[in-house]
Formats: sequence, C-alpha cells, structure tokens
Amino acid sequence: MIRVFIGMMVVLLGAGLPAGAQDLAGMATAVNADHIMIGETTFALYGIDAPEPDQANDCFAGRRFYGCYDNALRKLKTLLSYGPIECDYVESPTLLGVPYMICGAFGEDIAEEMVLSGFAFAFREQSDKYIEAEEAAQAARAGLWQPGIRFDMPWDWRVMMGRPIGP
Repeated sequence: MIRVFIGMMVVLLGAGLPAGAQDLAGMATAVNADHIMIGETTFALYGIDAPEPDQANDCFAGRRFYGCYDNALRKLKTLLSYGPIECDYVESPTLLGVPYMICGAFGEDIAEEMVLSGFAFAFREQSDKYIEAEEAAQAARAGLWQPGIRFDMPWDWRVMMGRPIGP
C-alpha cells in the first residue's frame, strides 16, 4: 500500500514536465555521494559536490587511508534512511546528463546537511547557495575539514583525471 502511494506521488508530482525534469518524492537511494535515485530517476544534488568513488584511495588522515568517498557516501545513505524525501527540479545545465534537484526531508535540506557535515562542498561553479554551510563546517572542523585530513576537491580531482569539472 505504501509503495503504491509513493509511486502515485512520483507520477503526480512529475506530471506535465519533460522527462528527467520533474519534481519527485519518495524513498531514495544513494547512487554515489552526491547523486540520488527515486524510482528509476537518477539525479544530482544541486549546488554541492562530494568526493568521487575513484578518489577514495587518495584521501589520508596523517599517513593512514581515510576514505573520503566512503565516509561521504555513508553520510548521504544515513540522511536518506530517515524516510521519504521531496525533490524540486532545478533549471541548470547538466554536465553528466542527469537533472539537478534540491531535496529535503523533515524540513531539512539534504545537500545542506551534507555540506554542514563536512562530507560535501559548495559547488561555486553552479551556485552560492551552500557557501555559508561550507564555512560553518570548516569552522567546526567537521568531516573532511578535520585537522590532518588531506584531500583534493572533487572538481580538482576530476580535472586531474581528465573529466568534466561539474558533478
């Protein structure tokens, strides 16, 4: 019964909008540390960037492997586990062929929570929406901002790997 209701919500919220450009609601799963899937629709969280999967082995706390990607993915999965989310389509050029969304649950912005936790970053090339949250995470030394953790920003990592800069 709940699946039918959530399925109806996804269909009703997306009615009349182009494919891939629709508001969505329902239970979500993490595709990676800044991409989510609801039903069969995959999208990126607007305005943020998180460590890349292949960046996992290039993140250290002192001389020890830290697992930037694994920790960021774990944080997103935890946020998504609290229940259904609602996502609003954002008109923004897509670099990877997926739409961008701003998603929330229980009055909290999921992307902002990722940035405040220190496991994602404000993606300034796209928006200034999460810059204050990033500054707060840095001041609190949260997540990847902890002293001694060494990492490359995801957009710098992608450039080093010859990939597009955007998430």
